[in-house]
Amino acid sequence: MHRIFYSLFLIVLLTGCKSVSVNNQFQRTTTEPLELGVIGLHEDYYPNDRFSTTTVPELQHKIRVKAIKNTFNKKKFNAYLKASPENRMQLQYIDSLPDKPEYISLQLIDNVTHVEELNKDKNLVDYLKSQTDAYMVTSVAAVLQGMQLQSVTMAESVFLVYDKDLKKYALEINNRDRTTSRIRMEDMEVFAYGLSFFCWGENKRHRVVIRNIIEENHPCPEDTRKRASKVKKKVNYFKL
Repeated sequence: MHRIFYSLFLIVLLTGCKSVSVNNQFQRTTTEPLELGVIGLHEDYYPNDRFSTTTVPELQHKIRVKAIKNTFNKKKFNAYLKASPENRMQLQYIDSLPDKPEYISLQLIDNVTHVEELNKDKNLVDYLKSQTDAYMVTSVAAVLQGMQLQSVTMAESVFLVYDKDLKKYALEINNRDRTTSRIRMEDMEVFAYGLSFFCWGENKRHRVVIRNIIEENHPCPEDTRKRASKVKKKVNYFKL
């Protein structure tokens, strides 16, 4: 019994050391480069806790992003320093000073459009059907340079867009003066991220497709399944 309690305590302790709370949501810390919107595999076996990108889905339409500016606390700042030991953004955190450095949280919020985009790619859908442990990075906490942080904070809207030439994502910033600009993913220093998985179901043609994108540790909605193989196809007897 003591071993069980000790094991549970150790799991909770290790999880707490490798995670932070961003906007009241659980996010894992990372020391490796990571980008919003990518799909990959997550390894969560002590002592490893890493996300490996396997694909960057092509998007024909942009996906809405919720951007919130936040102030660092000591734990999050230490997570940033682990992600960027050289302190690429040249931030300073001093306990005795009231003004603390800031970071941005980015979250994908247009699931309807995103699901439609993913289902357009048959090869991607087939891959996700077979790769049941695949996740998507749907939120990140990151540091931007001062002007870029201000640009995102003051924007009318922010979107995730796909650059077909570079085969990479970027942030599209729609300003209040109706001008637009872009921020490359490599211009930000991501130190924490949130994962979501795919829920499967039937479409009107009785084909198994992605029906939703759900944050990890949450259940799939009714009539959908986490594994595509578990979806029970309904038979249309009028066509028999």
